[in-house]
Amino acid sequence: MSGKDVVDLSATCTCCRMEFAFKGPRTAYVVPKRCQPCEGHKLDGSAAERIAALEGHAARALALARSAMDKARQFAKDKETALEDHKMSQRASYRSHKRREWVERRMIAVLDVHTDSETDSMCGCGLPAPCPTTRALEEFDREHPDPDYTGFIYQPPRGRPRPPHRPGQI
Repeated sequence: MSGKDVVDLSATCTCCRMEFAFKGPRTAYVVPKRCQPCEGHKLDGSAAERIAALEGHAARALALARSAMDKARQFAKDKETALEDHKMSQRASYRSHKRREWVERRMIAVLDVHTDSETDSMCGCGLPAPCPTTRALEEFDREHPDPDYTGFIYQPPRGRPRPPHRPGQI
């Protein structure tokens, strides 16, 4: 039997009535009746043997319950951390949006002052046209053209190529 034909299967133990996992062929005709911890238990044994088996079942059930509670606590912690991270991300996004609005309002105010006046020889600020502010803006526009977001393609984080490592960065 190849490794491809062996799969994880489950069954219910006839002794403790708990579900257990076992490996077997995809078409398992023979299913174990007991889980590994119950293999030594005698179902038709004396009262002492039956009590010992029940104590074993109780200890296993308690261990499983503790494990489930620990996992539930960890899940709650992870959920709380994820919610806090999400809130922080929303706050950062909001601050970034407000900063962009503020910069845009500032640029509009600057451009309102530094517009061409009726004569082409003078800027609206009173300096000869083009004034240093207008030249700086034109130079910035040449070096940093307005980005075209129409061709933007979303890539989920796992499909996104990683940037190359730069020395000195963590």
